[in-house]
Amino acid sequence: MEKISKYHALLNQLGLNKNESAIYQTLLAYGQLPIIELQRYHSNLKRTNLYAVIHSLRDKQLVIQTQKGTKTEFRLNDPGQLQTLVLRRQKEIEEQKALINAYLPNLNQDYQLSNEKPTARILEGVEGIKELYLDTISEGRPILSFLGLTEANESIARWLRRYYAPMRKRAKISARVIVSAEKSDPETKSYIKRSKDELREIKIAPKKLFPAVIEVQVYGNKVSFANYNRENAPVGIIIENKYIAETMSGLFELAWSNNQAVS
Repeated sequence: MEKISKYHALLNQLGLNKNESAIYQTLLAYGQLPIIELQRYHSNLKRTNLYAVIHSLRDKQLVIQTQKGTKTEFRLNDPGQLQTLVLRRQKEIEEQKALINAYLPNLNQDYQLSNEKPTARILEGVEGIKELYLDTISEGRPILSFLGLTEANESIARWLRRYYAPMRKRAKISARVIVSAEKSDPETKSYIKRSKDELREIKIAPKKLFPAVIEVQVYGNKVSFANYNRENAPVGIIIENKYIAETMSGLFELAWSNNQAVS
């Protein structure tokens, strides 16, 4: 068996599969053989499969089919054909490289167009709003937020205080928030008091100048809009698009630079 297996690693490197390698080495060891003899050496292969392997080697010009009387026999072509096989593969690779180089600009353009299209998810109800906020945790990026603080749905506001804020803190995700509120509001005072512990830096924008009633969050390549005002049915939208996120981030930074931080 060693006689017909010592070139397996070489033939495998040259692209022959296990069966092709085995048949090649059998013909190398025993010379020209009819199909019945080959099957005796390779009883694990059905005759139809054996013919498929032989024909594959023949197509690679590694095996020659001969006729001896009424019998069809097979023998190896000159081993130099292995070198020719490699040269043919090299030529094919060069042609493939030239082809991909020709098409790559168009492929990249189509890829960019398809990946620049915004994707949007609409999330409804209390559970939908929770899913929207949990997405900021899974993204793991710092958050920029515009927030209308007052008149929130109490069950959602309670969940944000008790569960979401501690989760964000454990994940070490910081937030900068521009809040539409009045500093004298009790809810605003409580929010300010909790901010340092909840890894949040805030700036207050007077309601008259910034009458926000929802929260807008920018994180990574995403922008979310959460409406959980007590007067409306809770609904949220998450938009994923690099350019929308960059634009909203720029608007946030512009607004941030024109407001005073709350100490």
